[in-house]
Amino acid sequence: MARCLLHSVPGHEPGRDPRIDYLAFHWYDYGLSGMLDRLSKYGKPFWVTEFANWHALDDGMQIDSVEKQKQQMADMVATLEQRADVFRYAWFTGRMNPDPHFSSLLNNEGQLTELGQYYLSLPHSE
Repeated sequence: MARCLLHSVPGHEPGRDPRIDYLAFHWYDYGLSGMLDRLSKYGKPFWVTEFANWHALDDGMQIDSVEKQKQQMADMVATLEQRADVFRYAWFTGRMNPDPHFSSLLNNEGQLTELGQYYLSLPHSE
């Protein structure tokens, strides 16, 4: 998608109008690091506006528990925190009840879920 978008901007060259400051995208599966690597060829910092792992294929890798989502969250946040080319990121939390993806940070009463508490505990830069 990003490849198509950037290549469709007429005359896009670094430092020329229209100016592109960041590459913003969503990610909902395994392979976040690989996607960041592929997009790095554009030389722009990343703004991951939504991320979570909603992998639901019945292939043994599906996210079917809070524990699996916590592990994915830890891996994804660590990837984002370790890269100098990531400007901002935000976890995607849906509004489904029940939550089939185990990705909600808040419950129906607006209180932090187990995953929400875990997210707040992860190391992050200021």
